[in-house]
Amino acid sequence: MRLFICLALFALSCSHPRPLNPAALAQENACIQSLQIEDYEGAKIRCELCLEYDDSVAACMNGLGLVAYARGDTNKAVDYFTRAIKQSKNFAQARNNLGAVYFKQNNFSGGIPYFDAALQIDPGYEDARYNLGLSYLRIGQSAATQGNKSVALSNYARAKKQYLKLIAVNPAYVNGYRDLGVIMTSEASMEKLEADREADFRDATNYFQSCLQVDPTSETCHESYGQLLLFEKQFDAALQQFTSCLASNKKNATCIAGVDSAYQGSKIKSEALKSYVALLKKNPNDAQAHYGYCSILFDNGLNELAVAECEKAVSLNTKICPAYYLLGMYYKKVLNSSQALSNCQSFALCHSANKDPEQSKQCNRVITALSGS
Repeated sequence: MRLFICLALFALSCSHPRPLNPAALAQENACIQSLQIEDYEGAKIRCELCLEYDDSVAACMNGLGLVAYARGDTNKAVDYFTRAIKQSKNFAQARNNLGAVYFKQNNFSGGIPYFDAALQIDPGYEDARYNLGLSYLRIGQSAATQGNKSVALSNYARAKKQYLKLIAVNPAYVNGYRDLGVIMTSEASMEKLEADREADFRDATNYFQSCLQVDPTSETCHESYGQLLLFEKQFDAALQQFTSCLASNKKNATCIAGVDSAYQGSKIKSEALKSYVALLKKNPNDAQAHYGYCSILFDNGLNELAVAECEKAVSLNTKICPAYYLLGMYYKKVLNSSQALSNCQSFALCHSANKDPEQSKQCNRVITALSGS
């Protein structure tokens, strides 16, 4: 889970109590551009020049703080962020950045007042809102680890409040959904009543699915969702999430371990599945492995998971012809005419020297029946 420190230095009009020297403004803009491309030496020179032209520019003090922060000089970063705050009482970015310094030191409580102050200045400041929620989440997780349920739940409640406001402001803020899922997963593990636990897991599932609707390739959403499914002993669904996680980052250690755990728990024990899992660990974008896994899932009645795997296979390689056939037959069975027709047409158009004649006959019958030809 990533903490956000402001690199853009926006809302500059709020930071200037009086008209800015044009030369100072030019150097301020150049400093911003250098920061955005991580040219910290250039940013340092530009922000220093900015302050030589006008020593009251809070944004340039903040810029020097960012340079120091990036170079690991925490004391200097704190000094510049503090000077920027003193110079401009309405400069939200410096408050967020000072809070980020405390967070990086694992002083989550120390950062909260600064994130909160940034939001009082600008309630729409998304990164400060996220950082505030993440601070409460971290405090709650620490309390949960120590067995202090009441402190954990009270901080989770504060975190949820911030995340819900965040996604209300920006419905596409992926990390907000993911962290809400993480919270509900943790809360579920503390429930005494089965009904409450199941309700929490449903909420967690909904948040992770919302996260993946916004960003289907999100590594951390797949990872967290996989861990939830693993805990719930939904091993085949967990395996799919972990392989999707590895497609984004094949070195993700949690997802590599998750693949192994999910396979061990899977009810589908076969050498074929073992081979496909090994292939997917080695190359998460192996289209043939996804197709093979899809076929096994269909054979075992895990149709929704199978559909996702076959669709993944053809998205990676449009010449995996049998995947279209399996999808076409599945959609025919569930009376989804449009998808049955579409996939059988894709199968008919798919060029392969090894097409199964019987599969071709079945898909041609579907095309004839559904296209009106």
